[in-house]
Amino acid sequence: MFGDHPQCYSNDIDIFGKKRGSGESIWEIKQHIGMVSSALHMQYRVNCNAIDVIVSGFYDSIGLYQKPTQQQVAIATEWLAMLHMGHLAKTAFKQLEYGQQRLLLIARAIVKQPTLLILDEPYQGLDYLGRRLIKNSLELIAKEQLTQLLYVSHYQQDSLDSIEHFIEFVADDDHQGYRAVVSGPTIK
Repeated sequence: MFGDHPQCYSNDIDIFGKKRGSGESIWEIKQHIGMVSSALHMQYRVNCNAIDVIVSGFYDSIGLYQKPTQQQVAIATEWLAMLHMGHLAKTAFKQLEYGQQRLLLIARAIVKQPTLLILDEPYQGLDYLGRRLIKNSLELIAKEQLTQLLYVSHYQQDSLDSIEHFIEFVADDDHQGYRAVVSGPTIK
């Protein structure tokens, strides 16, 4: 999806209706995609506060390295309020609970209103309360259709009620690999 995997250079791939390799930069692709994963969470170890984490989503950066606009700060502040974390705006990212950190990364990914939000194992490493916090927030995003979700999980119990279409990869012993099983209502 991001277009930064070596396979995207040797295959015909269309991203958002444009053929990959037609002159777009990786940053032009990332403008349309928000991403949250445990790998991003591990990489996000810069010393910045909660509001700066969310604002960094406008720049797809890990940390904030330029002065944001007043509008960007206002939007990030609104997200903090929606997440009931407004009182933590100036709290260092590293001082927050792990679930709160993950929630900030979700807000960071969606703050720019991406066409697609990729959630790769969003509950990985979270305790029960952290999982509930994240699941409730993701359910709200899905229910309100704030963006299209590509939600990856290894566990059926992690599915969101608001997601109707599933692709399940099932072991295919005949071909020594996996086959995709698609379920959900017909897409028109």
